[in-house]
Amino acid sequence: MIHDTITRDRSLERRVTGKGFATELGLSLFTMVVMSLVLFSCLVAIYEIGFDEALKLLVGDLLSARYLGSFLRGALILAITGLAFSIPFQSGFYNVGGEGQLVIGAACAASIFFLFQSITAKGGLPLLLIVTLAGLVGATAGAVWALSALYLKLKFEVSEVVTTLLMNLIAFPLVAALLVSLGMADWSGGSQGLQSVALIPSQSHVEMAWGLSKAAPVLCLFLFLSHFYLWRTTPGLSLRSIGANQAVPALQGVPITRHLCVAVALGGWLAGLGGLDQLLVFGQFNLAYFAGLGFIGIAVGLLGRHRVIGILVAALFLSSWRVMSNILQTAGVAPEAVTVAEGVGVVGFLLILRRRQ
Repeated sequence: MIHDTITRDRSLERRVTGKGFATELGLSLFTMVVMSLVLFSCLVAIYEIGFDEALKLLVGDLLSARYLGSFLRGALILAITGLAFSIPFQSGFYNVGGEGQLVIGAACAASIFFLFQSITAKGGLPLLLIVTLAGLVGATAGAVWALSALYLKLKFEVSEVVTTLLMNLIAFPLVAALLVSLGMADWSGGSQGLQSVALIPSQSHVEMAWGLSKAAPVLCLFLFLSHFYLWRTTPGLSLRSIGANQAVPALQGVPITRHLCVAVALGGWLAGLGGLDQLLVFGQFNLAYFAGLGFIGIAVGLLGRHRVIGILVAALFLSSWRVMSNILQTAGVAPEAVTVAEGVGVVGFLLILRRRQ
């Protein structure tokens, strides 16, 4: 019993102070290397792909001009969804609804583009102003969507894992129904059913090099600002202490509800802003662009140990696996094989980490 108490106290100390992050990140990197070696071995042994060809598929094609843009775009949006999970997690709130917040934010941003589409086409308003307004509306919508789950937890003591997960299921059909009813999109027989009209007047106005949108530098800035707030400010310390143990901060007069609202709103705000980035990249709204991003973002947050440096590394790694699943299809490898290896690797990492703690 004494051993369990000491172990729990050390775990809480690491969570609040961040001690042991380097060791945990090293364990994450080791897990990523093992996952890559296992996948490489499967390609050579099971699918009978030559050593040089397998190396080319996993490394050479990934860094080619054809796939580099998809790799970087995917890494950025996964970093956003990973941080959208990690910030509330530090306060003790398990936000598994990042995908729904992403979709709601993108839909609200798309409505702004749709509203001002004719004005922008005639040159009446600068596109930068409309993009800024769309970003603010989308981010706010994502925050409100996330805060609704927190309200249910505080008011009715409903588990946020259940509510945020179910709100993911609500967000997709809700957005589809609203966009179709407002005449912003047409229903089709595709995998996600919704095909939107182009929302951006000209892709050249919103794209940068490698297929990234011009919102990418802003998103990167918010990534590091969020990290600074969480790990370099007194409110951030209070927020992390709440996630470790609510009893002690409550006795010290820390406003627990306020810090919870800030953490959850910030996570939803980042997810909603990520929805705008997807709009700017593709120039239209399509539910297929958001499928799976929230759940992979959870894996990014866990592998990155909830710190921005680790999250960026994990986002780059898992984005490369998403791209590789498309590349490997050309060699006759089922994309599900990559997904299974990815999931087994993350679960194995969590088991090792739990055993270590």
